Amino acid sequence: MTTIETAFTTSISNSGLFATLTRLAGTLGTWLERNRQRRQLAELDERMLKDIGLNRTDAWQEIHARLFVAHGGGPLVRCLRGRAA
Repeated sequence: MTTIETAFTTSISNSGLFATLTRLAGTLGTWLERNRQRRQLAELDERMLKDIGLNRTDAWQEIHARLFVAHGGGPLVRCLRGRAA
């Protein structure tokens, strides 16, 4: 193998590693953001939850969803989709 071939192979290999690490960092960032949002949701009182179309049970379901799950499901997802439309 020539020096150019070795450099090219190493560059491709490092590029795959970089892409993997970038995706991993993005995923971690998403999980941290979900955690932050769920902590904020936990701080809302009944009146504030009602303003966004949720009740305490709906909020509890979302707050206790697994970190890597995009949503706990249920009314919160429908509420957020309704606001985006």
